[in-house]
Amino acid sequence: ATLQLCRALAAAAPLPLVCNNPSCKSLAKVSEAVAASMRCGACKCRYCSAACQAADWQRHKPACKCMAAAGRSCA
Repeated sequence: ATLQLCRALAAAAPLPLVCNNPSCKSLAKVSEAVAASMRCGACKCRYCSAACQAADWQRHKPACKCMAAAGRSCA
């Protein structure tokens, strides 16, 4: 259900820059090329930095495992 909501929101208002960490405060300081290259290795969700990805891991881990088991990705 969460993945479907995310896809619906992305389709309604696509954003060129995304950080999967809801507490991210540094996205404005990152270039589009850097943001596009920082992705979760398993599900390909975007992060603005490795530090932001690490900070979000505890929240992201269950969804990531579910997506990987279902053969889904954020990309």
